[in-house]
Amino acid sequence: PAEKIIAAFGGCKAASERLGIGLTTVQYWHKIGWIPVQRQAHVLTVAGNLGIVIFKEDFFPTYQLTG
Repeated sequence: PAEKIIAAFGGCKAASERLGIGLTTVQYWHKIGWIPVQRQAHVLTVAGNLGIVIFKEDFFPTYQLTG
Protein backbone atom coordinates (compact mmCIF):
# COMPACT_ATOMS: atom_id res chain seq x y z
CA PRO A 1 0.00 0.00 0.00
CA ALA A 2 2.79 2.52 0.71
CA GLU A 3 4.11 2.25 -2.84
CA LYS A 4 0.76 3.35 -4.31
CA ILE A 5 0.42 6.28 -1.91
CA ILE A 6 4.00 7.44 -2.41
CA ALA A 7 3.54 7.21 -6.18
CA ALA A 8 0.43 9.39 -5.91
CA PHE A 9 2.64 12.09 -4.40
CA GLY A 10 5.11 11.76 -7.27
CA GLY A 11 7.68 9.41 -5.74
CA CYS A 12 9.76 9.34 -2.56
CA LYS A 13 11.46 12.71 -3.00
CA ALA A 14 8.26 14.54 -3.91
CA ALA A 15 6.35 12.84 -1.08
CA SER A 16 9.07 13.82 1.37
CA GLU A 17 8.97 17.45 0.29
CA ARG A 18 5.19 17.69 0.15
CA LEU A 19 4.69 15.96 3.49
CA GLY A 20 7.53 17.79 5.25
CA ILE A 21 9.01 14.44 6.29
CA GLY A 22 12.60 13.30 5.82
CA LEU A 23 13.43 11.50 2.60
CA THR A 24 14.91 8.51 4.42
CA THR A 25 11.64 8.11 6.34
CA VAL A 26 9.59 7.99 3.15
CA GLN A 27 12.11 5.63 1.56
CA TYR A 28 11.78 3.37 4.59
CA TRP A 29 7.99 3.33 4.22
CA HIS A 30 8.45 2.35 0.60
CA LYS A 31 10.87 -0.41 1.60
CA ILE A 32 8.66 -1.91 4.31
CA GLY A 33 5.48 -1.43 2.26
CA TRP A 34 3.35 0.47 4.75
CA ILE A 35 2.97 3.86 6.38
CA PRO A 36 2.84 3.90 10.21
CA VAL A 37 -0.59 4.54 11.64
CA GLN A 38 0.58 7.66 13.50
CA ARG A 39 1.48 9.27 10.13
CA GLN A 40 -1.61 8.27 8.14
CA ALA A 41 -3.87 11.19 9.13
CA HIS A 42 -1.13 13.66 8.17
CA VAL A 43 -0.64 11.96 4.81
CA LEU A 44 -4.40 12.03 4.13
CA THR A 45 -4.67 15.70 5.12
CA VAL A 46 -1.76 16.82 2.95
CA ALA A 47 -3.01 14.73 0.03
CA GLY A 48 -6.45 16.34 0.31
CA ASN A 49 -4.94 19.83 0.46
CA LEU A 50 -2.92 19.10 -2.69
CA GLY A 51 -5.80 17.49 -4.57
CA ILE A 52 -4.15 14.05 -4.47
CA VAL A 53 -6.84 11.40 -4.35
CA ILE A 54 -6.12 8.72 -1.78
CA PHE A 55 -8.45 7.03 0.65
CA LYS A 56 -7.96 5.62 4.14
CA GLU A 57 -8.48 2.17 2.63
CA ASP A 58 -5.33 2.71 0.54
CA PHE A 59 -3.22 2.30 3.69
CA PHE A 60 -4.24 -1.34 4.03
CA PRO A 61 -3.46 -4.28 1.76
CA THR A 62 -6.34 -5.91 -0.03
CA TYR A 63 -6.56 -9.63 -0.07
CA GLN A 64 -8.56 -11.69 -2.45
CA LEU A 65 -9.96 -14.86 -1.00
CA THR A 66 -9.80 -17.91 -3.18
CA GLY A 67 -11.92 -20.87 -2.57
